[in-house]
Amino acid sequence: MIASTCLSLLFTVTIPQLDLAQDTTRQVTIDREAGQYLGHPTTVLLKDGKTILCVYPKGHGKGELVLKKSEDGGKTWSDRLPTPTSWETSKETPHIFPVTDQYGVDRLVLFSSLYPIRMSVSEDNGNDWSELTPIGKYGGIVGMSDMIETGVGQYTAFFHDDGRFITKDGTNTGLFHVYAVDSVDGGLTWSAPRVVAHLPDVHLCEPGLIRSPDGSKYAMLLRENSRKKNSHISFSKDNGKSWSTPIEMPRSLTGDRHQAVYATDGRLFITFRDTDQESSTLGDWVAWVGTFEDLEQGNVGEYRVRLSDNHHAWDCAYPGVELLPDGTIFTATYGHWDEGEQPYIRGIHLNLEELDGMLALDSRFHCYVLGRAQDGGLPHLGCEKSCCTDARQSGRKEYPACLGIHDTKSGKLLLIEATPAIESQVALLHELTGEHDRARQPFDALLLTHAHIGHYAGLIHLGREVASTTAIPTYVTKRMGDFLSNNAPWSQLVALNQIDLQVLPETDRLATSFTPIEGLEVEAFKVPHRDEFSDTVAFKIHGPQQTVLFVPDIDRFEGHERLLDRLLEGVDIAYIDATFYDGRELPGRDMTKIPHPMMVDTMQHLSQYASEHDGAIRFIHLNHTNPAFSDPVIQHDIKNRGFRVAQQGERVGL
Repeated sequence: MIASTCLSLLFTVTIPQLDLAQDTTRQVTIDREAGQYLGHPTTVLLKDGKTILCVYPKGHGKGELVLKKSEDGGKTWSDRLPTPTSWETSKETPHIFPVTDQYGVDRLVLFSSLYPIRMSVSEDNGNDWSELTPIGKYGGIVGMSDMIETGVGQYTAFFHDDGRFITKDGTNTGLFHVYAVDSVDGGLTWSAPRVVAHLPDVHLCEPGLIRSPDGSKYAMLLRENSRKKNSHISFSKDNGKSWSTPIEMPRSLTGDRHQAVYATDGRLFITFRDTDQESSTLGDWVAWVGTFEDLEQGNVGEYRVRLSDNHHAWDCAYPGVELLPDGTIFTATYGHWDEGEQPYIRGIHLNLEELDGMLALDSRFHCYVLGRAQDGGLPHLGCEKSCCTDARQSGRKEYPACLGIHDTKSGKLLLIEATPAIESQVALLHELTGEHDRARQPFDALLLTHAHIGHYAGLIHLGREVASTTAIPTYVTKRMGDFLSNNAPWSQLVALNQIDLQVLPETDRLATSFTPIEGLEVEAFKVPHRDEFSDTVAFKIHGPQQTVLFVPDIDRFEGHERLLDRLLEGVDIAYIDATFYDGRELPGRDMTKIPHPMMVDTMQHLSQYASEHDGAIRFIHLNHTNPAFSDPVIQHDIKNRGFRVAQQGERVGL
């Protein structure tokens, strides 16, 4: 079993899970105000396919409503727009829907609930709105959490209540009921409420509605607020008039405030707050990918996605979600995205084809990034800059550059580099691959690029004082092998047969190929670098479907252009040395004495390649001070130029 970054993979709820939380290039801040809680957004995509309205309260589930507009599919957002005076009196989370009456007139309706449920109407695509007015002598909670179209000009909307707001003088009964109300005039007036779902032993609420692809039925996904059981699901075969008895859904769909959209290929994208108590993403903003059939049959689905890391135990993710004409999914919600700060509104763009490629589920060999930092990782010993002090405070860990490869056929694991963080990285590899209970043989083979501490010092953990491994095949150059064999404490690993050195033959063309795992061919290329104790190699890893290049340390490419061309030949994904961005990380230092290629120089040198192979060049081995770790402007520029920064945990299919 495997599970979640852009793409870390975290082990959870028995299905694969991508982690996009650190992929800032996808994120757009819709609104943020210092010291002000902004929460619970609702969105609507207008018929032009690019204009999105977003409404949200200044407060937790209540407070003055704010309206913003995007005219480019959620990429950029307007200032706050004028709203009716009554929007300042909203008592609950807003919910906005497009409706069309029996005469073909389009409108937008916005609901604000508790008692009474009130509605505001726009007849000009949200430019002007009526004041909030009651739709009846009843109220409820999170109204209207969803709406379905049941005929020409006919709609059914849903909400829930626990007895407090259904009537003017209601009291808490401790029982949750889900209600529906109906409209036959395009959403201008609404019927009295009727109960459509209730179970006495759990608290079912916040229904999210999904129509089957053939239109024959609806599914209603329900939050379970007592936290005794998983989220529930109910079905209707008569356009929402009657509903089956709700039953539990799998853990992979257990959460709050489910909202769904069909992707262009017919699969469902359902976004919600994760409330599965055993999930590694508990309390975060996540999404589920699967089919309507999965909902009917109780299947776990294809995979999940962590969209953002919420720095709060639970407070986030009442999302809106829209499908843009080009197949891009735009989803937006609120959350505590920055430690210690008030929540704000964030949007994310993605598409399922891209996510499918990240998971590479049909590949025999999976290559994982187990670290992307320079030798000392992040935080870095001796660093008191904000990059490291903030990381210590938040608990952020970035491991030294390292890859792990999993043969899904045999279960074998290949580790590339033995860094000082080897224990954490091997544990991550086990978690990502589901290969556990390996005891003193934590992996099946090891490749080392050279003798700098961030690339081989983890070997010490293979000794008898720690793992006490047995004859792990360790592929090295002759000079690296001599270094390990003739210098303690590494020589003891060789003498006690804890590592079995596999010395690569020298060749005139400075490259050699070998097979560390059956079915996987690796080429080793000598590359120029600071070689005090050993020479340095890059590895080109050939799987049945794709080839990955790993060159974490190399000198500047000037004078070595032919070598670089040779390294990139036939490569699908290239992880390339990005120790420093542009030299600003080392003020006052003579950069001629630091031979690593600057990221800005690499991007200039490979600009044509990147334009033809978008996303193929992925930067790795970042120094702890490298601004590409955290500066969103730099990260967006890197992506816009066709490059990427590797993400700890990302997976590539070979």
